[in-house]
Amino acid sequence: MHDFRLPVLGYHSVGPREPGLAPHLVVSAREFEQHLDWLVSLGYRTLRLQEVIDAFEGRGVLPPHSVLLTFDDGYRTLASTAFPALAARGMSATVFVVTQRIGEANVWDAAPGGPTVPLLTHEEIAHWHSRGIQFGAHTRTHPSLPALRDDSVVSEIAGSAEDLRALLGGPVNAFAYPYGHTDARSARAVADAFPLGFSSWHGINRRSTKRWMLRRSMVEPDTNRLILRCHLSFGRLPWESLLGHLSPRALVRYFGLRRRMVRDA
Repeated sequence: MHDFRLPVLGYHSVGPREPGLAPHLVVSAREFEQHLDWLVSLGYRTLRLQEVIDAFEGRGVLPPHSVLLTFDDGYRTLASTAFPALAARGMSATVFVVTQRIGEANVWDAAPGGPTVPLLTHEEIAHWHSRGIQFGAHTRTHPSLPALRDDSVVSEIAGSAEDLRALLGGPVNAFAYPYGHTDARSARAVADAFPLGFSSWHGINRRSTKRWMLRRSMVEPDTNRLILRCHLSFGRLPWESLLGHLSPRALVRYFGLRRRMVRDA
């Protein structure tokens, strides 16, 4: 049987750092283009959601050296940075949008009265959808799902699918959990409403991986070529599985070493 192997990379914002976004969520446009060029040089091909669904359901196989690119939240800078870079290279990606905040701002990240960052508009989503960028749901308002009542969990998840179907005029194939927070109730609701659901747990997806709890490697500003290759090969840095067993002093040493590795790469 063909080896089922699905690495997924997760991004947030691409562009300049700005108040209203945590620095670890922002990859510069130059870094992002480097990542894409590295993927091309390594022979990787970007996947569309239907290819992943078909592979899970036995109607197709995932090509060797394939990867799914995803973005959470739908920041407006993507339309001027990430999307043109992807289009120029004939590459695809999936963006998870907060459906009742489209055209507004990331109020879930902001302190009361603090700065916010604009999100993609309905028109931008429709335009880039027509050019091959795919869109999935990220709830209606970006809550932590385990903190909600049962009826609110269903409204946030199933309702976001309805909102996005109305905008795109077609099926919505994927969902991503805000903050990576999930529980049994939200997982059931995602499985009922979407073919695919994405967590923030690191790792490579296999045929045995639950389709409503797919793993992703989250990309940060210090992701160099070595770290990217680890994400593609292992879904994480190989030594990170040991971190939970390290003492606080050892953790300090680890992160100091990681910063030097990134700086010197």
